[in-house]
Amino acid sequence: MYLLLTIPKVEEQARAKGCDKVTLEVLEGNKAAQGSYRKFGFEGYELDPVKLPAKIKS
Repeated sequence: MYLLLTIPKVEEQARAKGCDKVTLEVLEGNKAAQGSYRKFGFEGYELDPVKLPAKIKS
């Protein structure tokens, strides 16, 4: 139920800020969350750690 309210609001706010993509991180073993996000049109993918290293703001 929470996702039904939250995901559309996040997408709305992202569009309002000019974003064309929303990215979620889900643990590989969390199949329930993966299934829920797929219902909203999200797809699975993996980042290439060599090409896109995470950056930590200090």
